[in-house]
Amino acid sequence: MALNIIIKRSLFSNNHNFVLIPIATYSSQNFRTLDENFISIKRGTGYRSSFNGIVCTVFGGSGFIGKNIIQRLGKYGTQVTLKFSVIIPYRHELYSSFENKTAGDLGQIYFSEFCLNDDDSIRKCMKYSDVVINLIGKDHDTWNYTLEQVNIEGARKIAKICKEMGIKKFIHVSALNASPNPRAFMIKNGSRFLKSKWYGEIAVREEFPEAIIVKPSDVYGEGDTFISYYGRTSRLINRTLYLWAKGFETIKQPVFVWDVSHGLYELVTRHVQDVAGKTYQFVGPRGYILHDLCKFMFANMWKNEKWGFQIEDARLDLCFQIYRIILNKFYLTSPSHLQTLERFEREHVSDEIEENGLTLKDLGIKKLINFEDMMFSYSLIWKAPGEFVDDVYQFQPPPPPKIIREI
Repeated sequence: MALNIIIKRSLFSNNHNFVLIPIATYSSQNFRTLDENFISIKRGTGYRSSFNGIVCTVFGGSGFIGKNIIQRLGKYGTQVTLKFSVIIPYRHELYSSFENKTAGDLGQIYFSEFCLNDDDSIRKCMKYSDVVINLIGKDHDTWNYTLEQVNIEGARKIAKICKEMGIKKFIHVSALNASPNPRAFMIKNGSRFLKSKWYGEIAVREEFPEAIIVKPSDVYGEGDTFISYYGRTSRLINRTLYLWAKGFETIKQPVFVWDVSHGLYELVTRHVQDVAGKTYQFVGPRGYILHDLCKFMFANMWKNEKWGFQIEDARLDLCFQIYRIILNKFYLTSPSHLQTLERFEREHVSDEIEENGLTLKDLGIKKLINFEDMMFSYSLIWKAPGEFVDDVYQFQPPPPPKIIREI
């Protein structure tokens, strides 16, 4: 803490009298807020505008999970008198990240431009941070980066710079089914995304052994790529959903985005020694067969067999396979609603949970949200138009899908 002196001229006298006013300011050197000595230094009255906590950098804050964790950092910072200053690096136009500005009070949310090829810009983003969260991930190639350059080399670079900058806690978000040899369906060697996430974890451990790795399953919620993936008409062909073996060979255990952000929040706020070097599996409380899960989603979207909606085996339809190959080969910047062979591969890999692995419940989150409890709210936007009158009393909720396993 530094002490500044302001010399102020008296406005209520004709003579030239001056008053010395001491003002307490806070040096940026004190931003290492995981130090217990600094936590005792309060700023403000302890309410929403105060700072009394952690400086956190969130790479990938404009994404689906990133927006939710930033909202939670701002929300719970007020309630527990632990206010976060969040630094949001961005790689695109600034306005695509501006919706995060309202997550915290004035001066609590910062935006910093960076590039994965510019080490200095990455260092600038985490210069005053205690915690860094890496949510950057790519599931297809672009003009500037390949999938491997982002998920492996990008993760390695961020972890390496975190170590150089003395970051106390680094949280890397990977994927649940990351594997060097994922099961193959329509791609010969399996999903490139799952492979890259596996080698990305190895790269992070090599550069930052104390890093915390989070492996979430399919995350659903408002603006997700799970419910919306099956809800889009582009996923269907003539009102038919094609799944590998009709989805009977796949088990999925989706997790609600608010549970994921809650878990990340717990990792950010807990003592470094309690979570350093550990790997957590962020999965929902219940697992379902993919066929039953899709059938349940369709029922909530009013896409019933009565109106021609059905689920068929992708192995037996040549037209669907050709359609996927074309979408996988010809796109300019990004695939059409992720309708590629890569997405199809990940879609049918069953969620495998380590028996003794750490989960959200090990972070004290005992009551996880069930998928069937949230499905109706997030499926209304994808309902089939023109089939029913929009009357709340007309729609009868379908029976929930069969539960295969629980945690």
